[in-house]
Amino acid sequence: METEKAKTALAAGEDAWIRFLQQRGLRKTPERLALCEAVLATEEHFSAEDLYELLQREARFRVSRATVYSNLQLLVEAGLVVRHQFSNFSSVYERMDRACGHFHQICTNCGAVIERDDSRLRSQIREMCLNRFHAASYSLYIYGVCSRCKRQMAQKNKANKKTKK
Repeated sequence: METEKAKTALAAGEDAWIRFLQQRGLRKTPERLALCEAVLATEEHFSAEDLYELLQREARFRVSRATVYSNLQLLVEAGLVVRHQFSNFSSVYERMDRACGHFHQICTNCGAVIERDDSRLRSQIREMCLNRFHAASYSLYIYGVCSRCKRQMAQKNKANKKTKK
C-alpha cells in the first residue's frame, strides 16, 4: 500500500517530467509517461535493460529499447534520474531523490555495489564551504575489493604457496 508521501512524490516527479517535455517541445506520449512512472516507482539501481524488461512485462503497450535509452537520457537531463558508471560495464540509473545522501562502494574484482549511508559524511558535505557554488547533488564512489573477494584471494594465495613448496 502506497503512502500518501510516496504518492505525492510520484505525482511531483510526473509533473516535473511533463513540464520538461513541454519546455523541450516534446510530445507527452503514453510510452514516455509509462517509462517515467516505472522509473519513479523503482527503489533500486536499474539498467536500461532492466527497465526495458519491466516495461515489456507490465506496460499495456510495447515500448522499444530505443525509446527506453533515449528517454532515460531525457530523464537525466530533466534532473529526475542520475546515471552511475560503476565499472567498465553498462551504466546504471537511480532516481535523483534516492541518489543523494549515500555513497557507493564498488568492488573492482566482482563488480558488487554496496550502498552506504553515513550521516557524519552527509553533514560534512553540507557544511563544506563551496565558494560561489551551489551544490545540487553529489556522488561518492569508493573503489576497492569487497570482503568476499579479499577472502577468496587470500585462500587462492595460500593454496598457491602450498603448491610451490
